[in-house]
Amino acid sequence: MAWNPGQQLFGDRYIIERKLGEGGIGITYLAKNRRGELRVIKTLREQILDYYIGI
Repeated sequence: MAWNPGQQLFGDRYIIERKLGEGGIGITYLAKNRRGELRVIKTLREQILDYYIGI
């Protein structure tokens, strides 16, 4: 699940500013909320999600 800068998430509650990094389990993004506060959002890779859904 990759997101792009400017993409709105969770009912337009957050806007992706940029990707901070990625590792074996997920991708971390810097996002801004409606108040202009910066937050970090981490997503899990689809392979990880598929593994746990299949258990």
